Amino acid sequence: MHPLPSIETAEMVKVAENAYRYVQIAYAQELREICDSLGIPFEEVRKGCNTKWNVEILEAREGIGGHCLPKDIMYLSNLSADSQLIKAAVASNRLYAARRLREGSQSLSA
Repeated sequence: MHPLPSIETAEMVKVAENAYRYVQIAYAQELREICDSLGIPFEEVRKGCNTKWNVEILEAREGIGGHCLPKDIMYLSNLSADSQLIKAAVASNRLYAARRLREGSQSLSA
């Protein structure tokens, strides 16, 4: 438990943590796409990177879903016109999820 000075600060902590996680996942997804395009096994790259004490590349699944992460990153991005990294992570996830969905549909019809 970490006491905070106000409910506004506590809410911003929650939103910032969720947005940070969203950006981390979006990065992992982009790295997976790069590895796939080069024929390099993403999981091996991820495991190798994660041997460093200050690196934790997350899993790249089918896109970022759920309730809190997408809601909180959109809230944070709307607080400032200068949130380019956050907006890029949202756009990146949308593209990634659409590609994964198409690939899943193609593999089902094959």
